[in-house]
Amino acid sequence: MDKNLQLRAFLTQWRDTPFQWGFWDCVLMAGRWIDERMRLNEVSNWVATYDSEETAVAVITEHFGDFEHIFDTWLRRQPHQLCGTGDVVLCVPRNLKPTYGIIEGDKIILPGKDGITVHGRNTVVMDQGWRVD
Repeated sequence: MDKNLQLRAFLTQWRDTPFQWGFWDCVLMAGRWIDERMRLNEVSNWVATYDSEETAVAVITEHFGDFEHIFDTWLRRQPHQLCGTGDVVLCVPRNLKPTYGIIEGDKIILPGKDGITVHGRNTVVMDQGWRVD
């Protein structure tokens, strides 16, 4: 399936899902997208294994070493400047902690309190990128 169409369908499906640790947070949003796009089944191992920021950090540290290396097992890291629609980036939106987002054109999609939130690429500081094929 075309990556742009698949991403649009994914975002439509999840757009009204509120942020919830262990179900729909930045790691699980990106992980669900990666699973769907790459036909993996990795994120199911993470759902409901934590329920707060503190337990999320503990689970991530135990399994991946740190927050920055979660997706290195499945994806090729690349400079964020080379990332395009459907790729995952580690970014820092204004007044928020580092978070994973999905690029859609000139926007970054993040989970939010009442559903997905949209940020301009120029309003966040991007650190790392991962190509999602």
